[in-house]
Amino acid sequence: MFGQRLELLLTEKGIQQSVLAEHLNMADSTISQWKTGKRSPDIESLKNIAKFFNCTIDYLVGFSDQRKSVEQTKSEDEDEFDFILAANKEGEYGREPSLELRSIIKNVLKEELQKMRKNETTNR
Repeated sequence: MFGQRLELLLTEKGIQQSVLAEHLNMADSTISQWKTGKRSPDIESLKNIAKFFNCTIDYLVGFSDQRKSVEQTKSEDEDEFDFILAANKEGEYGREPSLELRSIIKNVLKEELQKMRKNETTNR
């Protein structure tokens, strides 16, 4: 199951296994052996892979079909809700955004820019 999930995540993200291998500081052949089921990653590698793909270890090893933990999902939902509330405060429409809203927008833009740059680097 791990090999299939790893292959799926690599494909979805458009990432070559060599990029993951470099990120994890290991040989490309190790990733290949994980994908084919000839070897299994140790717990530290699983933690690093989960962090790299922003998913849970449970998802990677097939214990769950939910990629993110309830806490991650809840946190993202709360951030989105806070953004909507800040953007739609009654009587605030058309005014200069608050410092809080500017901070939220700035963080979202930074994250998206980092993702875009990372994708450009991996697609070269």
